[in-house]
Amino acid sequence: MVPRHVKTTINYYKDPGDGTEHAPSIAGMRSTFTQPSIDVETVITDITTDEDTYTLESHGFQLFCHTSQEKDFVDDQRIRQIYYPEVEQLLMTTTGATRVFIFDHTIRRPNPTAKSSDDERRPVKRAHIDQSEWASMNQVKRHLGAEAPRLLQSRFQVINTGSQTPNEVMMIKCYEWKLDGRARRVPHAAFTDPETIDHEPRHSIESIFFKL
Repeated sequence: MVPRHVKTTINYYKDPGDGTEHAPSIAGMRSTFTQPSIDVETVITDITTDEDTYTLESHGFQLFCHTSQEKDFVDDQRIRQIYYPEVEQLLMTTTGATRVFIFDHTIRRPNPTAKSSDDERRPVKRAHIDQSEWASMNQVKRHLGAEAPRLLQSRFQVINTGSQTPNEVMMIKCYEWKLDGRARRVPHAAFTDPETIDHEPRHSIESIFFKL
């Protein structure tokens, strides 16, 4: 397949320039979603045929081949029973992780009846990182309880997985404990492809987890 780069725009936070501290957007708190922003023209590089160049350690993201046994992604219980163990095994096999703990997942699919302001499950077109450093540490405390003090003293990562096609999984690093020059956090965003505007909107599943 020949790579196809895409000219589009990415929405970024617009710094007001007056020293005002950037307030975070918090899931479930709609009042925090409205932020000053600016659209920046850019070219999205298609990494087709060059996938092996980009790794979690060097660039903070990596594409893996994986086909899930779960096909519908409409039943949360089935997702936890089938998809969660698949993702856990994939990460342990490919990265050498000794433990993986998935603490959330999101299904992104179009909702034709929802107002734009009401639909929180749409693809996010603003450059963002899913977890701040503070939030990453607090997620460990929240989900791993008594183990948290010990785990926070050693390396852990927070990684987001996204499956937008049936046979691929993109992993994106949201937080890395180590400070030795490797990739630690990766901003990312959905974008509009001018050549596919008339196509059916994408459906995808995202999961977010600790690699310990």
